[in-house]
Amino acid sequence: MQNEKLSILFLFLGLISCFSQNKQILYNFSEIPQSLLLNPATEVKSKLFIGVPLLSGVHAHGGLSGFTVADLFADDGVDFNEKLRSLIYSTASNDVVASNVQVDILSGGFKAKNPFKRIFYSFGIYQEADFYMNWPRDLAILAYDGNVTDKLYALSDLVLEAEVLTVYHFGFTEEISNKLTVGARAKIYSSAYNINSTRNQGTFLTTEGTNNIYSHKINATLSLQSSGFPLVGRIDDDDLEYDPLKQIKKSIFLGGNLGVGFDVGFTYHSSDRLTYTGSILDVGIITQSKEIQNFNFEGFYTFEGFEFLFPELVTDGELNDYWEDLKNELEDMYSEDNKSYLTWRPIKINGGMEYSFGKKKSEVCDCLLDEDTYMNLMGAHLYTVLRPKAPQMALTAFYSRKISDFLTTKVTYTIDKYSFNNIGLGVSFNYANFNFYMLADNLLEYQNLSGANSLTVQFGFNFMMQ
Repeated sequence: MQNEKLSILFLFLGLISCFSQNKQILYNFSEIPQSLLLNPATEVKSKLFIGVPLLSGVHAHGGLSGFTVADLFADDGVDFNEKLRSLIYSTASNDVVASNVQVDILSGGFKAKNPFKRIFYSFGIYQEADFYMNWPRDLAILAYDGNVTDKLYALSDLVLEAEVLTVYHFGFTEEISNKLTVGARAKIYSSAYNINSTRNQGTFLTTEGTNNIYSHKINATLSLQSSGFPLVGRIDDDDLEYDPLKQIKKSIFLGGNLGVGFDVGFTYHSSDRLTYTGSILDVGIITQSKEIQNFNFEGFYTFEGFEFLFPELVTDGELNDYWEDLKNELEDMYSEDNKSYLTWRPIKINGGMEYSFGKKKSEVCDCLLDEDTYMNLMGAHLYTVLRPKAPQMALTAFYSRKISDFLTTKVTYTIDKYSFNNIGLGVSFNYANFNFYMLADNLLEYQNLSGANSLTVQFGFNFMMQ
């Protein structure tokens, strides 16, 4: 018992050091079958579930760190240009802009009838749109104020990832013993669109010139890769048949850029009260090979302006080839290609601990109704997602209570990249064989949505058999 108390204290003290965003309310919310997507070893409470198509899991998240929409558009009498300038200079290059939308197209699961093995199989198809960008602080300052002499502007601030894809998945959850449950999930990815610009390096510098007032120096390795979009120059006024939704629909039937991946997880009961869980999600890779357009710029270039030579400026009525020379020099460093490329899915890591207490008692006698059922859970959940510049993290403390046989609630407090006052609430409601759930975080910000740094909402409907 003493070890259990020390474990709880240790994990809760960790709240002071971690931050970021995730589906913290859904994680190990075992009354909701969609929690299997966050840990394939979640011990779900049903023998069979079938998700209502397109409505079994609808998730939307948006986040801004370092600033909010209200910082720019609040009606406070401050000039917009002053607000914009303050925002640009107050944000840092490790601030992020992110959004994620996920919709279950099809989902289901069932418990195997094998008496010698306790296995639960689950499957489904979902579509996801994910956007992530580090705030390009130096580039924003350069665009707003222009270049300043002897100031080095970092081009590595530009980090961008965006993708729309469909995921087919099939997984299993096996109870190895009364203490240990393991799970795994195989995935097939079909990417409709991808934009990737994560390996940018270099600087831009303006100094006093030798042959002119200023000398502009750029030393850079920049690249932007894209797939699924119409190639530059392919769409013109005579070709208006391109339909962006057609590409998304095609990916649903495995017609996009294909890839594979997997999830793994575990649930371990060290005692009847203390449980540890963990999972690694989206260890996967996609080959981007269809409708590729890549843009590259690499090299060192110094520009001091044009030095026109009079009277030799005009020869036979034409300007000397100043512009042509500049163009040729830049073209030596700039290139476009249609080469296939690989993208890794952002790997997500979950770890959790929960402590159970409060067994249900009968109203007619002083006795327990179920020796194995606790009405309360409390614990902590650590989440990490691997992003190009640095891992993003979040730590959540939670309390869950089974109010009745048909209603379970979960309250969370999360410290993440966006705020230190993220309070969330989840509700799972069962009626007959139907399950409805609703999850939302940052509840304190709903009175002023424009001032929120992040918001997450998720809901769904399932048909379930206990």
